Amino acid sequence: MEVRKANLEDIAGILQLLTENKLPLQGVAVHLQNFLVLAKDGQIIGCAGLEIYGMVALLRSVAIRKDRRCQGLGRTIVEEIFNLAIQRKSKKLYLLTATAPEFFQKIGFKWIDRGAADPLIQQTEEFRQLCPLSAIVMVKELT
Repeated sequence: MEVRKANLEDIAGILQLLTENKLPLQGVAVHLQNFLVLAKDGQIIGCAGLEIYGMVALLRSVAIRKDRRCQGLGRTIVEEIFNLAIQRKSKKLYLLTATAPEFFQKIGFKWIDRGAADPLIQQTEEFRQLCPLSAIVMVKELT
């Protein structure tokens, strides 16, 4: 199993995985250069992506195939995303979640009020339109 940068050939597999997990599809192609996939034998098992906005980033599209969950793969790919965000000079990483706040809390994210998110994050399509207002906003300081 390998974690690697996503490429154009991965888009269909990423979109299928996001669809299965009821996550937004919009913007994947635009931000593909900041996506990672977890693959085995040519099959995409997991994915995660970043939207970079200066010194802050939005973590999005974290998904693991249902039959491969609870094996530490989510943590593996998110830890690699942390490294990518740091390489891209991000200081804070934000996310919105309706289903997995406990998972993200275990790996260092903290709950915040929606209005406390960086204004650049508040302007994203995910923040403004794609995620419900009931989604929890979280942030992690990167070092």
